[in-house]
Amino acid sequence: MCCDSKLLKGYCCRPYYSDDKVHKILTAYNHGKTLTSGWIPIRGSSTAEKDWVHWIRTFENFISVLPAEGLNKLQVLTNYVSPRIFEYIGNCDSYDDTLATLKYLYIKPTNEMFARHMLATRRQQSGETLDGFLQALKTLGKDCNFKDVTATVYRDEAVCDAFIRGLQSN
Repeated sequence: MCCDSKLLKGYCCRPYYSDDKVHKILTAYNHGKTLTSGWIPIRGSSTAEKDWVHWIRTFENFISVLPAEGLNKLQVLTNYVSPRIFEYIGNCDSYDDTLATLKYLYIKPTNEMFARHMLATRRQQSGETLDGFLQALKTLGKDCNFKDVTATVYRDEAVCDAFIRGLQSN
């Protein structure tokens, strides 16, 4: 291993970047966060999606400081995943395909009906500040996928929401 640090978890950046300046950028930017199956559990963990969103934003920030000339994002990304995660992306031909595959692994599809139910039935918790309650409502609202609709569609959705909230039988 030619790198001074454990930059790419056993991989060296020099095959892709012969320039010492790039090597120094890679070494300085590394925070030891490798996308591994142990670091971000694939779907099912309560934090998998948040961890993924943070990891990919950090990785894209990292990519943005690298010289664009000759940059192969897919090769750099491949160096930051564990062999277990590589099994899922090994056949991807492009960086965009790889990101789509990883998003599928880490981002659980939201159930809009359930999200709206959670928003509609959320009550202020004992000891919760007004700001905290408002922030919780805004967070719950993100999963509702609200969009501009006609009055008829809005009415139908409101009836559906009321129906679900009013159910008493299993």
